[in-house]
Amino acid sequence: MSIVRRAPFFEVPTHVDVAGQSVLVRPFQLVVWVSIQIRGRLSPRFPAILDTGFSLNFAMQEEHLRSWTDLSPESLRVFGRSRINQQELRLYEASVAVHLNAAGQRDVFRGGDPYELSLREGIIIYPRGNPLGPRLPLLGLRALAQNNLETVIDGQRRELTIRRKRRLFRGW
Repeated sequence: MSIVRRAPFFEVPTHVDVAGQSVLVRPFQLVVWVSIQIRGRLSPRFPAILDTGFSLNFAMQEEHLRSWTDLSPESLRVFGRSRINQQELRLYEASVAVHLNAAGQRDVFRGGDPYELSLREGIIIYPRGNPLGPRLPLLGLRALAQNNLETVIDGQRRELTIRRKRRLFRGW
C-alpha cells in the first residue's frame, strides 16, 4: 500500500499553504503532510519535512503545534526526555499520521484515512523561543524504520514514495 505516491520535490523554492499562511519550502526538501494524533483525535494536517538525517521520530516547534494544530504541549502527556544538540527536551506521547497524497501531487490528497505511525519514543516539541528548533516540523528516519516502511527517493524524477513493505507470498 502506497502512503505517499510519487510526491514531487523541486530544485527551486516553493510554498505550501497551512493555517492561512504561506510557508517556504526550500529546494530539495521532501514534504509530507501529517497530523498529530492523540487519544484517537487527529489534528488538522500540516507539512513536515522528511529528514533521513534526523535520527528520531518527529520534532516540531511549539509555535507550529499551537497555530497549526490547535494543540498545546500541556494537552500532551510527557513521558520522557531526549538530548539533542546538547539540550534536554521533553518527549510527548503522541503518534503522527501521514496523509495520502494524489499520485504525482505534493499538496493534493486522495480519499482514505491517513496512515498512523506508531512512535514508541513519542515526539519532541521544542519550547517557544528555542532557537535550535527546526524551521519546519521534521519526520525522521526512525519513524519510517520502526514502522517497516519502504521509502524511495527517485532523484531522476524528483519524486518521493513511501509505502508499506510488500509481502511476498510464499508457497506451501
